[in-house]
Amino acid sequence: MSKQIVRPTFFSRIREAQKAKLTSFGSRLRERFSYKLPDKYKDTWVDRLVTYWQSLLRDYREAGLDTLKDIRERPLKASVYGTALGTAYLCAKRNPDEISYRQRLIEAQNDVAFTCPSIQNKRTISYLKHLEQFGNQGVVRYFSFGIFSIVWFDNYAKCLGLYEARCDYLKPTYLEICKSRIVDVGFWNKWWLLDKNMVDFDVNEDEWSQPN
Repeated sequence: MSKQIVRPTFFSRIREAQKAKLTSFGSRLRERFSYKLPDKYKDTWVDRLVTYWQSLLRDYREAGLDTLKDIRERPLKASVYGTALGTAYLCAKRNPDEISYRQRLIEAQNDVAFTCPSIQNKRTISYLKHLEQFGNQGVVRYFSFGIFSIVWFDNYAKCLGLYEARCDYLKPTYLEICKSRIVDVGFWNKWWLLDKNMVDFDVNEDEWSQPN
């Protein structure tokens, strides 16, 4: 009985070629980062420094090769991770800072100031007055989470030396801040609550209300 010869498929040949390239790339990196000092530097601080950097580069090389191997073996997983990291990077780059919030607030106040009082939206006016009050009291705080930011209000200004203002146990908790102290949320170069309250800022809803 003749033994059947199994021929490698097209995709298996591609995988073998990729594995060979990866092995060759690892060999070239190994040769690149292998360096031997002259004997006169043996057991000196130069030898220890070179050994440290060689070990560090070897660890990075092995981590890079493992990453390339994992990407080649699990392309779908690598695509998901790459998309998530890319999205997080873009969100971090477009995360608005505290200066942008103050600039946007000043722009909103100017837009309302140059609007006739008879057509100003009362909801917008009330919202901006609260923000102005918090700013005058010095209780506005900014915190960045990397990919988005929040603006919230504290109990006291930072310059106060009162015991209530300095004691950590009397400061607002994270739960309290999330429930009732968030003033605005910044994401993708936009302050969402401020922009939401500025919609139709020049429309007085009382003008369109029907008399009873």
